[in-house]
Amino acid sequence: MTITPQEAEFEQGMEELYEEFRKQYEDEVIFDKVHTFYKNNPEIVKEPYLNLDVSKELYDKKFYTASFIHSIIAVEVVIKVIALKPILYSLSFDSRASELLYNDTFKQKSIPYIPSFYYEILKDLTKINIKEIIRNNSQIKIWEEINHLQSMRNKIIHQGVFVQKVDSERALDIAIYIFNEIIPKILDRFQYHVEHYKICYGSRDYIKMISKIDNGKK
Repeated sequence: MTITPQEAEFEQGMEELYEEFRKQYEDEVIFDKVHTFYKNNPEIVKEPYLNLDVSKELYDKKFYTASFIHSIIAVEVVIKVIALKPILYSLSFDSRASELLYNDTFKQKSIPYIPSFYYEILKDLTKINIKEIIRNNSQIKIWEEINHLQSMRNKIIHQGVFVQKVDSERALDIAIYIFNEIIPKILDRFQYHVEHYKICYGSRDYIKMISKIDNGKK
């Protein structure tokens, strides 16, 4: 299959940028493995993004408790599979062993109970400390907000309580912030972005730069 000059230019630019980013990491092996994980699993963003879409739809229809639940699902899944699962895979010599470890230690746990070791590696690789981030218009760390929402989620499941509009709105706002501000920055560090429910090659800044260059040639 032939490629256009523009596609060839894009690929060459991405390879050069990838090498530049790779050299910034003390552990290039981990960087390479995380990068490869995203490349081999482009659709892992689909389920969390769909849950976020459902949460928005339910909120608009005033199904606040259902919207709340889907917001929490979206947050848990996106942090597990986009932020932490690639880190776990990068530390294993075998993908099958990684999947077993993920199923045993990640899949059935809420994100606050996942060992802090993985969050520390994520911080080292991306300079993003999820546990210390404070959203705009909030007085507490987003980590504390997530813990509070999960406590409410447990009450919904185990006690059958209903949430009010304000709680549903807060859960949705937190989910939107994580999807719009945190996850894209993590993917940027490994030269990827989300487009049409898939992880695609190229950081957001690089895609914008290529778009400007292409528009300038027209």
